[in-house]
Amino acid sequence: MTRRIVLSLLLLALPALCTAEEKKAAKRSYVGVMIAAGKDKGTILVTAVFAGGPADKAGLQVGDLILKIDGAVPQDLQTAVKVIGALKAGRKAALLVRRDGKETEIEVVPAARDD
Repeated sequence: MTRRIVLSLLLLALPALCTAEEKKAAKRSYVGVMIAAGKDKGTILVTAVFAGGPADKAGLQVGDLILKIDGAVPQDLQTAVKVIGALKAGRKAALLVRRDGKETEIEVVPAARDD
């Protein structure tokens, strides 16, 4: 009888344990920039680039306008933050950027965030 109760409790707890592991494994990534909404809808302005971060290494500059993040067009600042956070750390991501009136694609390799 006690074995059945213990086994039942373990089986009930197993889905919760699996969910906790999945959440723990899904780390957010960062590229090392501060951003703000651009003047035009769907553009994100780079206001700061952190020295030594992934964006700095990729050549992103203050004043760049991000038009696409790995193919996704961010409609607003919140969406851009979510898309950047969802990028996989260590996997190249393409940023379509407008700088000095010219569009260029910059590849950045996001890093894992330590929360």
